[in-house]
Amino acid sequence: MPSTVLRPPTATPAPAPTPAPAPARRGALVALFALACTDKGADSGAGANLQVSGLLCYVEGGDAACDVLVENTGTSDAGAFEVQLFVGLGRGPEVGDSPDGTARVAGVAAGDEAGATVRAGGCAGGCEVWVLADGGDAVAESDEADNASGPASAVARR
Repeated sequence: MPSTVLRPPTATPAPAPTPAPAPARRGALVALFALACTDKGADSGAGANLQVSGLLCYVEGGDAACDVLVENTGTSDAGAFEVQLFVGLGRGPEVGDSPDGTARVAGVAAGDEAGATVRAGGCAGGCEVWVLADGGDAVAESDEADNASGPASAVARR
């Protein structure tokens, strides 16, 4: 008769304990509270984040025209805002720059997109343009630095 060797069961090692999170710094809490209390309109939430997700520019009758798609990648709905068009600016636009054209967007739900067409003169032979979502700074956003798109070339349609 064959002999059977009995072995004790193998113990599974316990998982390493998860380290406790570092205590929050007071300055960080104050900054978070200040951000949460920013009021830029009843429809705007600090969790909104507007980004230009699509841009098609062309010349039409000597004017620059851009079909712009703006996406809200944040977690809160964004209220009404402007999409601004800049012709020949030579750099990325900033809030406070004077736009050459504007279009109003009624708002964008969190995770959704909205489109607008914005036009400006002074582009007869083609030009370089930039667009800026929420150029009037109407929406409190989690990231205000990602609202511009460009440069794009506006050329005559064929």
